[in-house]
Amino acid sequence: MGSKRIGLARTQALLENLKREINFADSKIGGQQATYGAGALSTEVAPVTRVANIGGEIVTTIQVDLTGLKSKSDVGDCIGLDGTDGAYLLQYSTTTHGILYKVSMSCIELPTAASNVLLDIDLITQSAADVAYDDDVSGGTAILTAGGNFALGTTLQNLVVGAPTTDHYLVLADGATHTAASVFTAGKFLIKLYGYPTF
Repeated sequence: MGSKRIGLARTQALLENLKREINFADSKIGGQQATYGAGALSTEVAPVTRVANIGGEIVTTIQVDLTGLKSKSDVGDCIGLDGTDGAYLLQYSTTTHGILYKVSMSCIELPTAASNVLLDIDLITQSAADVAYDDDVSGGTAILTAGGNFALGTTLQNLVVGAPTTDHYLVLADGATHTAASVFTAGKFLIKLYGYPTF
């Protein structure tokens, strides 16, 4: 069997004609970031946050498990570990997360509780790092209001986010009353913050 050789000039011409259109303009995909407070730590799985910058768009993805966290059944109250400060998922920064223009929240595992389960959950940014379960955070900036119960496999989004104050903290909050306080026995959500740096 013989081999077919291609001359140097032909090889160079082939290489020059290759399409080299992929350019992500200094894209960066960050690893896992431990940015949550102790009061948001599930008894099953710790929150996981990843930040990716792709072509200038900044997407912050947060995986959160509710197991062991408590809800008060008071609209606008913080969800977190009972008796533990710092029930925040991350500290929002325009430098890290960009100017938010979209927020989405997807139910990956339906929340459960022994009784009085809360399925209407909001996302709020507020100023205190030491916020805890049952603290009133209704005076903060709501970046996603569920407006009703989540169902398994559903996604809610807010396309009119506004501009949360930089360095404020993102927390989960009761979006509705649900008869009485309860501790979650399950529930997983995927939260995405879409941002863009100023230009």
